Amino acid sequence: IPGCVPVKGDFLYAGETEVTNAHWLDFVNHKRKKFGEEVYSRLLPDSAGWRSKTAFNEAYVEYYFRHPAYRTYPVVNVSREQVNEYCSWLEEILNTHYDTAEWEPTAKVKVRLPNEDEWKLAAKAGNSDATFPWKGTSMRSSDKNSEGQFMANFVRGKGDFMGIAGSLNDMADITAPVDSYWPNDYGLYNMAGNVAEMLHEQGRTKGGSWRSRAPYLEIDGADPYHGFTGGSPEIGFRIFVEVLDRRESKAERKSRKKLERKFKFNAKLIENWLAPV
Repeated sequence: IPGCVPVKGDFLYAGETEVTNAHWLDFVNHKRKKFGEEVYSRLLPDSAGWRSKTAFNEAYVEYYFRHPAYRTYPVVNVSREQVNEYCSWLEEILNTHYDTAEWEPTAKVKVRLPNEDEWKLAAKAGNSDATFPWKGTSMRSSDKNSEGQFMANFVRGKGDFMGIAGSLNDMADITAPVDSYWPNDYGLYNMAGNVAEMLHEQGRTKGGSWRSRAPYLEIDGADPYHGFTGGSPEIGFRIFVEVLDRRESKAERKSRKKLERKFKFNAKLIENWLAPV
């Protein structure tokens, strides 16, 4: 599955990153070409969500979704209904490809949001005791080459988005590019922090966001956005792809035919051996 990694056998995959503004632009522009301006306008993020009484965010209202500098940042301010349309659109593209790509072992897929258990499975990356998507219980790296650096995009204290001593504590004052920090052992980036990720369960997210304190970034942490009903600059999403049907790959087909030829050869030897003299 392009841009995805397996998280459960060979039938459930997760996007390596959160869906970006660039991904969403491809989606809405494709819809505009096919269905016109009305559908295009309906699917645009509600950039007014950046407006805040406590911060001057007008630059983000105007530029966050459209400016090339933010192409690799997670798309935000999108509703669950819009996200479902995105998933259906991508699913159609993938299945059209798999219909004609007979060399691909995948034959049919479903693109969707994960349920909570699936999301946790991906975040823990094979470690059932994991507190965060990374090793240990600290928010800072213990690796020799990156010791002391923050492992995710989050807020240390009330209003502390920029850090101290003239540098950013997590290299971001709002969201960060989706491939920032370090991936977990499954190769998934930002399973904690950056943007809270929508779940299949209505009004639920996991992972916390750039405005969340550390406890909300824990894999089993509380959901600070529980009950959300619309888009938010703190909520994005990651696709999960479920393989519904498979076919033999070229390598599997070659191996099967080799075994069949060997079986027929051995069967012939036995037949000749048992034949009366």
